Amino acid sequence: MNLVKIFSLILVLSVAFQSCELLEPVDENRYTLDRAYNDPAYAEGILIKAYTNLPTNSLSFNDVATDNAVSNDNFNSYRRAATGEWSSKYNPFNEWDRCNEAILYLNYFLDNVVDSVEWKWTEPQLTMLYRKRFKGEAYALRALFKYHLLITMGGIGQNNELLGFPIYEKSIESDFDEFNKPRAGFIESINSIYSDISKSLEQFTMDKFVNINSADELPEGYKDVTEISFYDDVFGNNANQR
Repeated sequence: MNLVKIFSLILVLSVAFQSCELLEPVDENRYTLDRAYNDPAYAEGILIKAYTNLPTNSLSFNDVATDNAVSNDNFNSYRRAATGEWSSKYNPFNEWDRCNEAILYLNYFLDNVVDSVEWKWTEPQLTMLYRKRFKGEAYALRALFKYHLLITMGGIGQNNELLGFPIYEKSIESDFDEFNKPRAGFIESINSIYSDISKSLEQFTMDKFVNINSADELPEGYKDVTEISFYDDVFGNNANQR
């Protein structure tokens, strides 16, 4: 073997080894859920994600899917549905995915996040208050999304049984069988909604978020809060839109 062939072989092998090194995967430049346990703002984002799925989260122009209005945008999702593109794969009215996605986020938040995060590590009372408020919000939101599932998916089954929706009340990691739940009965679905409302009301003892002026105004369940400012920080005016 002459020197040219030897040099060529060495060059090919060196490039091959370098290519293997270049193709080694590196960690993706994105955050994982592990960040939630050390970053309260990030952890709260899991709850906020459910808020973004509310049907009233943005203006709705679904009249253009009916004879009441017409959109001049050829790519308007409702116009496309009204003119023949509405299918199981393309469905701008999809309550099933929207509501269940929010419920699964809320389940993860309730099961894995809300009691594990030090929401205010400098003040244990604030952490306690945030946990109560966030739990109240999460259960109320879950009840609301269940309600939207019920009014859009509830109906008569094949055996003339009045059905509701599949009930997911625990965090699901990766077990596909846990997703493959049958629809619960209508009454069972109603009871599930009321159960979440009751759990929410256990945390909320006032009918609105409002600042208080004295310790005498602390609601039942919060009489042991030592600073009015703590209560106002969590349950005061700044939480009004929640």
